[in-house]
Amino acid sequence: MTAEDLFALPEDAWRYELQAGFLVEEPRPVFRHQLTLLRLNEIVGPVARANGGRAVPEVDLILARRPDTVRAPDISVFTRAQWERVDLDRPYEGVAELVIEVLSPSNRPAEMHAKVADYLAAGVSMVWVVDPWSSTVRVYETLLAPRVLRGDDRLEGGAALPGLAVSARDFFDPELPPPR
Repeated sequence: MTAEDLFALPEDAWRYELQAGFLVEEPRPVFRHQLTLLRLNEIVGPVARANGGRAVPEVDLILARRPDTVRAPDISVFTRAQWERVDLDRPYEGVAELVIEVLSPSNRPAEMHAKVADYLAAGVSMVWVVDPWSSTVRVYETLLAPRVLRGDDRLEGGAALPGLAVSARDFFDPELPPPR
């Protein structure tokens, strides 16, 4: 399947991505996932804009061709230079500087590992995998050596978000009840 085939699919209850030409179903997110996503966007969005870039939720990135790989990270953070190349009316053929994935209960470790591998292989500089059930953030700059942050561990934005330095705990809403 190609990226164009993917974009021609009818809308239904599932979100879809392509991994090396194969269709991958992504379930609809639950409330904890979405509330974490909103909190993340509130933190990274203003920093991205202040640096001339943007943080955009759930936008298609065409990461590879022949076979095509299309991923839609929960948040893609674009630098100023990347943002200047974005066509607002078309899927983006390329990478963001940073992508953020928020785990859902149905995510399998192998599936998330494959996503991280796709992002890094395409040239994404950093991937954050945010787990609202364990209140951890895995920071990938290489596939096999993520840093696992929690609590007061400091997270910096790197080239995507210059000036961002927050505690891992800042990504999780303290008013939400603990997961069951």
